[in-house]
Amino acid sequence: HNIACGSLVYDYYIKNTDYVNDKNITILSNAIDICDIKKYVNKNDNLREKFNIPGDKMILGFVGRLSEQKGIIPFIREISFNKEKFKDCKFLLVGSGEQEDKVKNLIKELDLEDLFILTGYQKNIYRFYPIIDILFLPSLYEGLPMVILEAMSFGKSIVSMDVGSINEVIENNENGLLVESNNLSEFIEQIDLLKSNNQKIEKFRINSIKTIEKNYDIKIYINKLNSLYDRICKKNG
Repeated sequence: HNIACGSLVYDYYIKNTDYVNDKNITILSNAIDICDIKKYVNKNDNLREKFNIPGDKMILGFVGRLSEQKGIIPFIREISFNKEKFKDCKFLLVGSGEQEDKVKNLIKELDLEDLFILTGYQKNIYRFYPIIDILFLPSLYEGLPMVILEAMSFGKSIVSMDVGSINEVIENNENGLLVESNNLSEFIEQIDLLKSNNQKIEKFRINSIKTIEKNYDIKIYINKLNSLYDRICKKNG
């Protein structure tokens, strides 16, 4: 039996493989350990001080691999045309990857070193969510990335490209913002509008936590997985 993390992955395997059909695959979305998240929600690791981020700067965060898939290079290029809009912000890129050197060089080339901060590889990314105000995900393609569930568990506002199964978790304008794939100008416009809309940020905070608690808690996942195992065992028993 096969498990897909979302309907997009489900459809892909049905259409593109000869060993998966609708009788031997089940959709079971990724999940998050909410109890583990709660240990970090109000934790202060002095990360603003460590990375020299002034207290009056809003932190716009990306958490993930610095790879072509994540769309960071084109995002940075687009920001270079809009940097005046983000004088009150810092872009915090948490993670490493094959494009890390390319990202660093591009930031320097475009004179954006005052705007972007790269943390490099981080063993524990949960420490960073409390200081992030808005999480952005400019990915070119995805399945259902854990970073979405993690950020929502922390009650963070998210602006994401509408790719993969992300729209199965984020309902546009209810618990986050979705932007048409590859529309970087609109993507950056939505970040700009959201950062000054405290009412919407609070709405997303409340609704994001509700979404995770209702549908993506690891306890719910385990119950569904156990039920699936029971059905398979009875069928084959």
